[in-house]
Amino acid sequence: MLRKIIEVADEGRYLSCSRGFLLILQKSEEIGRIPLDDIAVLMLTARGVVVSKEVMIRIGERGGVVILCGKNFSPVSYVLPRNGHYEFSGRLYDQLESSIPLRKQLWRSIVVAKIKHQARILSLFKKDEYKNLLHIAETVTSGDKENRESHAARVYWKSLFNGAFKRDPNEPGVNHILNYGYGVLRATVARAVCAAGLEPALGIHHCNRMNPLCLVDDLVEPYRPLFDLAAVKLSNEEPLELNPENKRKIIQLNWMGFLTDKGTTPLISVLEQMVLSLVESFKNKKNLLRIPELPDETTLYEMLQKCF
Repeated sequence: MLRKIIEVADEGRYLSCSRGFLLILQKSEEIGRIPLDDIAVLMLTARGVVVSKEVMIRIGERGGVVILCGKNFSPVSYVLPRNGHYEFSGRLYDQLESSIPLRKQLWRSIVVAKIKHQARILSLFKKDEYKNLLHIAETVTSGDKENRESHAARVYWKSLFNGAFKRDPNEPGVNHILNYGYGVLRATVARAVCAAGLEPALGIHHCNRMNPLCLVDDLVEPYRPLFDLAAVKLSNEEPLELNPENKRKIIQLNWMGFLTDKGTTPLISVLEQMVLSLVESFKNKKNLLRIPELPDETTLYEMLQKCF
């Protein structure tokens, strides 16, 4: 069963749980209930929300993630499940013992996949620069020591918004849409990482000592372009705002289908499979990372029409 991403965006809500359900109350009146087993991510974007400790515990016991967002829709806190996978110790040792050459190979795979996905998005919008990105992807070396990811990003963003956009998480409009989309993606990956028994603070490439989700920030990279696509589509609407309907459209991307060796698989499951392939890589001490490609342009367009 595919679990849900639940957002609480309205002020004055009180969240509690009873008999396996998350209860949503306005003052003393129940206005909704959701089975706790159905929740993958609980996202709190409203400022005036009260959450009981029991809600945090019950969601964590089921492997769910709770996100607290700031005023610009950018997550400022994650409550992650720490029950531990039954092989937690073994997988942690495998992760700790991964060699520098292996981590460099893994990072190369991630960067190549990200750039190819960026190219797919540009191709969808008939941007000729997609050819340049495909060429850049071919030149990425182990560890991306030439920082081809950064070079590709400059080409990509300039082309995607016709040079009229600057990525700044604190700016409104398109940036708030990206904050929201990336926050949803980051939470979904964080849940998959914890469920697999990996330590989210131990990154492959990211290594900021102040960041408890370095590994998560490594693994979100290939699928950021899918949420960039949502921002482009919504940026054509007037007025551009992150209203409940647009949030629903962004969240729907988690169920966009990917063609894998197991058939058509939604993104939320693709992310879980990718993390498990990373577990295999650490265990076998070689690059076995599987990063399914975005659907082809025709399929992507059809799916986009359904979401937007």
